[in-house]
Amino acid sequence: MGTRASGYFRVLAVDFDGTLAEGGLPPRPTVLDALTAARAQGLLVVLVTGRIMEELRETWPSVATSVDCVVAENGAVLSWPEGHRLLAPPVDERLGSSLAAAGIPFRRGEVLLAASVADEPAVLDGVRALQLDCQTVANRTELMVVPAGVSKGSGLHRALGEFHRLGPRIGRGLDLQEERLVGVFRTLACHTYRWYAAAVACAFPNRCWRPR
Repeated sequence: MGTRASGYFRVLAVDFDGTLAEGGLPPRPTVLDALTAARAQGLLVVLVTGRIMEELRETWPSVATSVDCVVAENGAVLSWPEGHRLLAPPVDERLGSSLAAAGIPFRRGEVLLAASVADEPAVLDGVRALQLDCQTVANRTELMVVPAGVSKGSGLHRALGEFHRLGPRIGRGLDLQEERLVGVFRTLACHTYRWYAAAVACAFPNRCWRPR
């Protein structure tokens, strides 16, 4: 990213799987160097991912020091140096009990339930039977069950609000206007922002995406 662009943009929002990293591995050293360079130029780097936070840390142990903030569980969990917060109530435990009784494997995050896309019909049957206010989000082979209205976009919106509020305390006052937000995502359900495709240095070839 050129000096002129980095001086204009203030926030880099970036996905993990298929963007920062591939094949379930941590980011390559060149990607980490690019993130470091972006932050050195004054960009606030926000990782926005569907990953469960504990599983993300297992894959990328240095995540907390590599980015400024993590929006995890597809927008349901916010983790940053000043705190950790659930942005929605956890999915009803009865759904997990129902899936376990049916022999359907799943993983529980702090908010979401994760299962296989192949089990989506059974998961949806369980959601409907319990009349839960939830939605499912498919990501490759993974299926996430999250509270209705939760998305990567909504989580990012909340994260930026926190940094706007904490700016003076953490020494990073931010002018968080829509047009100063850079998004590097393979896919993203947009919230209220207009997304701009940009790459940090050359670490993200062919990963730039902008909705029409």
